[in-house]
Amino acid sequence: MDKEVRRHLEIHWQRKQQVKLERGGRREAFVACFQEMIEGMWSVPINLPFTCYNCSLRASARVQNMLKDVIREKRVELERKAASPRQDLITCLLSIRNEDNEEALAVDEIVHNVIYGRHGCRI
Repeated sequence: MDKEVRRHLEIHWQRKQQVKLERGGRREAFVACFQEMIEGMWSVPINLPFTCYNCSLRASARVQNMLKDVIREKRVELERKAASPRQDLITCLLSIRNEDNEEALAVDEIVHNVIYGRHGCRI
């Protein structure tokens, strides 16, 4: 997995200074959720309603669900041949196949790598 992500980054992202998200409502929703997540990272980890930590956990869950929606859309685009398997990190990860030519990564693995990986993602 790590090897595939590094290869994708080397091929498609080398010498680029920044990763941009598409403009629009989806981008704004991602930005808002990520800001909430980051605020909670520096708070006392008490999981009670209305604490920064709890807000961060809820924002993380929203981001994960939004990413799952993006993954579903990208999978459909790949199946319809409307997207390249190498156009972005998510389509690249969806294109990884095992020996039986089945998707090698579960949706949750892709979500985890997009959120917590040491790389950027073009969504």
